Amino acid sequence: MTCRVDEILQDSREIVRETILRFAEDLTTDFNLEPAESARLLESEPARVLRGALESFAVWYVGKRV
Repeated sequence: MTCRVDEILQDSREIVRETILRFAEDLTTDFNLEPAESARLLESEPARVLRGALESFAVWYVGKRV
């Protein structure tokens, strides 16, 4: 059985992933960083924290809208 939070997380997973990737790509370009290093950083602890924060925001935002 799934709850509304699980549904929101599942439905927003792709959006969160794309948002983080787009942000990393923009930073890589804007600050002339090495693409290989940027790709490795996406698996770092700060990237996981950012992913969690975006997921929490999605749950809060959608929950406020319902």
